[in-house]
Amino acid sequence: MVSKHMTIQEYQVLQARQRGDIIDGNPYGNDEADPGPESELQAKIRENCRQRGWPYLSFPQTPELKKWIPAGWPDETIIMPYTNVLFLEDKEKKGRLSPDQKIMRSMFHYLGHTIHEVRSWKKYTQITEGLLRRE
Repeated sequence: MVSKHMTIQEYQVLQARQRGDIIDGNPYGNDEADPGPESELQAKIRENCRQRGWPYLSFPQTPELKKWIPAGWPDETIIMPYTNVLFLEDKEKKGRLSPDQKIMRSMFHYLGHTIHEVRSWKKYTQITEGLLRRE
C-alpha cells in the first residue's frame, strides 16, 4: 500500500515487488558497477539496441540540446517490443542522481513509468530480459 509518507526508494521497491522484479532482496539483484566510464556502458547498450533492431535515443550533453531537453531527463530511451519503453539513467560506480534527476524520476513514477539506474551490463541485460519474459 502506498503511503503519503513513503520515500522515493520505498516506493521504488514497492513497485519492483509488485512487478516481480525483486531478486535477492534487491530490484533486479545486486548491481556491482562495471569498471570504466559511463560512456563505455552507454556504447555497449547502444550497440545491443542496434543489433536487436530497437530504436534508441540518447542525448549528448551539449549547450544547444540542453535548451530542448528537460533537466534530469534519463540518459537513454529504448523502444522495446510489446509496448515496453525503457528509460535508463547510467551511473559510474560512485555516481549519484542529481536533484533534477530525482525530480524527473518522481514525475515518471507518478505517471507510471520507471527510470532504471544502471551501473553494469549485467543489470541492463537483467532488466531487458525480465521485460521480454513478462510479455
